Amino acid sequence: ADPQAAYESLRPFYADLDALPEADRKFLYQRVNERVWSDDQRRAFLSILRQLVWVQPGQQRKLEARLAALTVPTRAVWGERDAVNDIESGRAMIAIQKNATLTVLPGVGHNVQQEAPGEVLKVVGLKVGD
Repeated sequence: ADPQAAYESLRPFYADLDALPEADRKFLYQRVNERVWSDDQRRAFLSILRQLVWVQPGQQRKLEARLAALTVPTRAVWGERDAVNDIESGRAMIAIQKNATLTVLPGVGHNVQQEAPGEVLKVVGLKVGD
C-alpha cells in the first residue's frame, strides 16, 4: 500500500534508477503505481505467471532448436549490469544462433533502450532523429 515501495520495485530493472532523467523517473513512478493498483493489470500479471508455470517449460525445451534454425541476422543488445537476464543468457543465445551478434553496453541494466537510447541507436545503425 506504499506508492514509493511500488516505485522501488523497479530498481532491479535499471543499473541506476536514480540516474534516469527526472521526467523518466516521474513517468515511471506514476506508471508503476497505476499498474500496481489496477485490477486489469493484476489479472494480466497472473495470466503471465500461469503461462510461465505451465506453458514456458515446454517452450523452453524447443527454444534452442528454434534459435539454431534462424537465419536472419540478429543483433542482441545487452546491458552489462542486467540483473533480470544476465549477460551469460545473451552469450548462450548467440552461441546457438549462428547469425547473431552480441553488443554489451557497459554500465547499463535491463532496460537498455531507456537507459542508453543513443547507444542503442548507434548499435543498430541509426542516428538520433532517424
